[in-house]
Amino acid sequence: QVASLTMVPITLQISREMLSADNDEAWPLPRILLLAALLLHSALLIAAATSSTYLFLAAAISNMLWPILFSNCLSHRLHTRMVKLLRYDALTGVFNRRGLEEILIRELRRAQKHQQSFALIRVHLGQLKDINQRYGYAAGDLALRHSARLLRELVQQHAIGRLSGNDFLLLYSNTPIQQLRKLALEIELAIATQHLEHGDMSFHLHASVTLIRAGVDGDKMDELLALKEKYGFILL
Repeated sequence: QVASLTMVPITLQISREMLSADNDEAWPLPRILLLAALLLHSALLIAAATSSTYLFLAAAISNMLWPILFSNCLSHRLHTRMVKLLRYDALTGVFNRRGLEEILIRELRRAQKHQQSFALIRVHLGQLKDINQRYGYAAGDLALRHSARLLRELVQQHAIGRLSGNDFLLLYSNTPIQQLRKLALEIELAIATQHLEHGDMSFHLHASVTLIRAGVDGDKMDELLALKEKYGFILL
C-alpha cells in the first residue's frame, strides 16, 4: 500500500498534462497507456498485500512494465517536439520553409500522379522592413504573428507556412482557379484593413499576393518558388 501511494504524484501529473487545454503535443495514446499502467500497478500492489502468489507475480510484471511505458512516453514526447522544432516556425506557429517544402513536394507529386491541379498563393508583407526600422522588431514580430493568425482563419484546413522573413505560402490541391483568385483578393483586402497597435503606436499592413499554378508557371518545386524573382509580387 505504501508503494502504491508513491505512484499517486506521477499519476496526477500525467493526468493533468493529458487533460491540459494548452497541451499541443499529439501523443494522447502513450499518455493513456502509461496512466493505465500506473493505475493497474497501484491496484496490483494493494491487492498483493493479501499474499496471493498470482497477484504478487502480476504486480512484479507491472513493476517492470510501467517504466518501459514511461520511457516510451518520454521518447515520443521528445520526437514530437523535435518534429515541431524542425517543421514549424517558432514565431508564427505555421510551417517553416523545411515543413513547407516537404508538403509541397508530396502534394505536387500527388497532383501530377492523379492529374489534378495544384497551386500556391504567396503573400508578401512588403513594408515589414519599414515597420522594423520605424517601430522596432517587436512591432514587426507582432505584424508577422497577426498575419499568420489571419491567414490561418482564411485558409482553414489548407497548409500554410512562412517561406522567408516576410513571405507566407499557401498550398492548394485540386481547387478551381476562380476560387483561388477570389481567395487571393480576400487575403489582400483582409490584411490591408488590419489596424495594429503596438504600445502607443499604430500602423497598417499591406500585402502583395501572387497566384502560382503548377503546370502553367512550372512543374518542379524550385521553379514554382523562383517565380518571386521572375514576376515579382503581383496578383495574377
